[in-house]
Amino acid sequence: MLLGVSGGYRAGGILDRALREVLEASGRPYRLVHLAELAFRPCRGCLDCVRDNVCSQKDQLTAVLEELRTAAGLVVAAAPHTGALNGMTKAFLERIYSFKHRRMLTRHKVGAAVVAGFRDAQAVADYLEHWFRFYRFDFRGAVLLPGTIPCSYCGYGRACAYSNLPGMDRAGLTDPAEGCCGNGPELAALGSRLGA
Repeated sequence: MLLGVSGGYRAGGILDRALREVLEASGRPYRLVHLAELAFRPCRGCLDCVRDNVCSQKDQLTAVLEELRTAAGLVVAAAPHTGALNGMTKAFLERIYSFKHRRMLTRHKVGAAVVAGFRDAQAVADYLEHWFRFYRFDFRGAVLLPGTIPCSYCGYGRACAYSNLPGMDRAGLTDPAEGCCGNGPELAALGSRLGA
């Protein structure tokens, strides 16, 4: 089973749709988790997990971490927020620290990333690749998607003096209603690499 974790803030958005495409293309059974629907905290750095590789915090992420223990792999879908990986996804990744001690429970699991963003998407993809490799996943790759700008759906759009929509126009980015921006073949190829 593959565990797909969406760090997207909007259910059904580009990240969710792209993540589902990758998981389905893998041909493996999967479970998709939306972090935005869970109440959880980041790692506290307490080191209680050193004894048994189990995070001592009990919240809505606990069951997800248990599923990751037996999963064949992890696919993370994330987006940049204020120039870096969004905080919700980062908090999730921090909690996997409990898997590291003495045994590296993530070793040899397959891993992949789907990143969508207006800018800084490459920085997020690089960060995720580094994270997967640090935790000894068999990293199968990342797909970058042109994301949407919150300005396109905030309600003020071009009327806002600080709108990013002119930059979106110059970059040729699309509206979220237009699907996964034509990256279907790349998403399918990444899924196939996860199924191998």
